Amino acid sequence: MAPKGDCGPPPKLNNAIPYNKLHEESFLPMQSVNYKCLDGFYNIYGKLDIVTCLPDSQWSPIEEFCERICVNPPRSRFARMKSEDIMPFYPAESKVSFICRPGYNTIPGINSVITCLKNYTWTALPVFCEG
Repeated sequence: MAPKGDCGPPPKLNNAIPYNKLHEESFLPMQSVNYKCLDGFYNIYGKLDIVTCLPDSQWSPIEEFCERICVNPPRSRFARMKSEDIMPFYPAESKVSFICRPGYNTIPGINSVITCLKNYTWTALPVFCEG
């Protein structure tokens, strides 16, 4: 238990770490600590990512706010993502469409959509363009 007037170290979260005041273990009332998501996680829903030491030496409540995501979709020398599919994060089951770059033509019958799977990896990008 922290001494009176001191909240002690900030709460531990599963998928986020404090990104300011990293080395402090003691916080006075009204001091706040911000968190950042670990690599591969994102604050998808814009949930609260800060805690404050309250006058009763307790931390303000915080719930887990970082969700697992797929990292950026694969790149290709023959195709690019459709601009409307470019997002800052890709939750599981997100779909991304690609179009051929200038100088390449679409091969009929090949799907140019990839999906972020439930294990947070992308399906393979097929070769759907030819030079």
